[in-house]
Amino acid sequence: MFLRFTFIKMIFLFYIMTNDSLANILKENKTYVNKITADGNYSLVLPFKENGVFDIRELDQLVENLKTNLSEPQVFVIPSNKENYYDIFVKTERKKMLDASITLDNNNYKDYGRENLYLNLGRDHIFSGGDYVSISMKERLTKNRKEHRESLYSISYAIPIRNWKASYSFSHEKTKNKILSSKSESRKIENSHNIEFSKVLYRNATKKIDFFFGFNLKDTKNYFNEIKLEVSSKRRNKIFLGSRMYYYFNNAMLYLEPSIERGVRFLGGEGDKNRNQASFPFDKEFKKYNMNIYLNKSFSPTNYGYFNYTANISTSYTSDHLLDANKFEMGGLNSVRGFKESTIKGDKGIYMSNTFSFEREGISPFIGFDFGLSRDYYRKEGDKLIGAAIGIKFKKSNILATVTFSKALKYAQDMPRENPPIYFKILYSF
Repeated sequence: MFLRFTFIKMIFLFYIMTNDSLANILKENKTYVNKITADGNYSLVLPFKENGVFDIRELDQLVENLKTNLSEPQVFVIPSNKENYYDIFVKTERKKMLDASITLDNNNYKDYGRENLYLNLGRDHIFSGGDYVSISMKERLTKNRKEHRESLYSISYAIPIRNWKASYSFSHEKTKNKILSSKSESRKIENSHNIEFSKVLYRNATKKIDFFFGFNLKDTKNYFNEIKLEVSSKRRNKIFLGSRMYYYFNNAMLYLEPSIERGVRFLGGEGDKNRNQASFPFDKEFKKYNMNIYLNKSFSPTNYGYFNYTANISTSYTSDHLLDANKFEMGGLNSVRGFKESTIKGDKGIYMSNTFSFEREGISPFIGFDFGLSRDYYRKEGDKLIGAAIGIKFKKSNILATVTFSKALKYAQDMPRENPPIYFKILYSF
């Protein structure tokens, strides 16, 4: 799971401030907030209040709450005329009015058409300082759009509340496929709701740890010739909780995300009650443990650029027999490169994706080596995938483009062979 985290920038403006009073703040002696002046509605995002204790780490939290792709916050701390009290001024500088991008890639199966078109729109500071609304659309550019359509629409909203953050997202997916050599048609409609709450537990200059929990509701309806298929049309819900940990050291960033998922019955979710184990041996009320690790390390800077290494590790374990939608999956651009027409799914597994690049303005070359292991409980043997990749990335102004040439080095047993995949992606932001 790729996440990008930037260091927080703060501006301190000190009038008539002595070295001793500055030391009091940095040593976290008892200092207090006298008055807060802001250029917007920041009541929800402020981690401190007037006449409350002033903690310099809470300034980090405030700036993080207000910082988005569209706005850059500034915080000024000035000694007041009361001893050990400080006035705080908060303002945000808008960089753009709208966060928008359009993307084209070919990361799909060849049956109905490989290309996907994405459109994303975002806007911040809608109802409160630091909140963010995002609307996105994905459309598969199928060869025959009258017979085959795949569309995905989603909207999300996130709002920081002091040391907390609440987010909600909704997605609506529609697919339609006509059966070859017949007049039959299959359709799928899937609605998904996701609610998450997170709280910062600890932070300093080199690390940040937060805790998150939430709920996911997925309602799927399948039709064949407009007749609803009750067997596969189900609502499946799950709860989840975990932690996100960020560590910064020696031009490197390490991200860890342990989590646990549990399938649940409430709010109409399908459970295991009255299940016939012999005829349907899959667990809907499953328990699954996950760990995602991301490492980014820069080194050996030159006049032309710098070298960079990234590692992305994902692992999952359960003792339950999972439905296909809940299984661990690998094979593809974001896991084990070299595979495009088919992937591997299992009840448990692990993969590691490694990329070594030379980052510079304009064209940046990279190479990659990936591998993964997966296992289903009903199979005697596990599956192994190994793949390699080489490519170039082009970045200039508002354009980001990548081309990746890949090759499978080891296939899983009975996995169909395919020609070495070529992935491309073009993104334009405005």
